[in-house]
Amino acid sequence: MTRYETATPTDTKSPQLGALALQQRQLAPVKHGLFVRAESGMRLRSRKVRLLVRKMQLAMPWIAESDIPACRAWGEMEILGAMAFADLVTKGINNDSGEPRRLLSEYRQLRQTQLQYEAQLGMTPAARASLGVDIARGLDLARAMSERGGP
Repeated sequence: MTRYETATPTDTKSPQLGALALQQRQLAPVKHGLFVRAESGMRLRSRKVRLLVRKMQLAMPWIAESDIPACRAWGEMEILGAMAFADLVTKGINNDSGEPRRLLSEYRQLRQTQLQYEAQLGMTPAARASLGVDIARGLDLARAMSERGGP
């Protein structure tokens, strides 16, 4: 009996997929990784998001605990954007008919939405200036509030 076959109660052999073959078939429809549904793919993406959020907290001391969901959303978009970009670079931006691929539009929308999160989190120079963030010292709320004349 091979690893792909198991005996049934009537002793007739029917092919059963092993764990590796089953996982391969579950992941086979995933072409570019943008729409991963497999549990292992989702766990990997979640781990990457957590690492990005942690790096964001270390690099941007003004990030508060209440900002973590927005950071997580930004991290998810960063990972998806990187996957989409890699697919566009590998396969090109045009389909066989010479028309732009749908993924190109999706990629643009993804990055446009991500830019909105960046502005809200103070990741752009203009956003940091509006928040009163001094990159060398982090966010000084007391100074910012006193300059504006209170809360």
